[in-house]
Amino acid sequence: MINGSPKIKDSCSEYLIDEITKLLDNKTEVTVCNASDKTLNKGQFNSIYNCDAIVFVFPLYVDAIPSHLISFLEAFQKYLKEQPVKNISAYAVSNCGFFEGNQNKYALDIIENYCERTGLIWKYGLGIGAGPFIGESKSISWKTFIKKPVFNAMLDFKNSLETGEHPNGNIFVTAKIPRHMYIWAAHIGWRKQAKKNNLKTKDLYTKLK
Repeated sequence: MINGSPKIKDSCSEYLIDEITKLLDNKTEVTVCNASDKTLNKGQFNSIYNCDAIVFVFPLYVDAIPSHLISFLEAFQKYLKEQPVKNISAYAVSNCGFFEGNQNKYALDIIENYCERTGLIWKYGLGIGAGPFIGESKSISWKTFIKKPVFNAMLDFKNSLETGEHPNGNIFVTAKIPRHMYIWAAHIGWRKQAKKNNLKTKDLYTKLK
């Protein structure tokens, strides 16, 4: 599992990695690597290379992937060029602040193209909408009505990791929350952050000069 979040802790990506890992059977050995770790070395790349499957988990940044994850991918590509060809399956889980999960489409395409370039065997990607809600809903059970669509997609993802079987194309999903309610909650979050940084609501709409 490659954590592509720039946050040191408490990121949605970290939460998704933890939850997917819990779903896997106890025969599956999981190694987690943080793509923002600037101390990554050949030994750590060896650990990734020795896995049967790699899962890139990251937040959507401007319809693409975070810049530090790009740096990680470039370094790993150089490493792979020096290694014997090995069948390694690759997956991706992208979460976004947009409500719609299909906003992750292009980011997942980037990872698929990377796999084609490096020889990794692309399986499929999972695009999750309303990421901030998912990341902040740790106290809510996955089996509740509101989170169950995402949970079901994660179960399918878990089964693919264990069996190698996968759908013909990426899967996009969003929590069962009304769109207007999600946007309303997002605005409250922005206002709280503004207040925390000594700004007023009107400052959020001030044009930069």
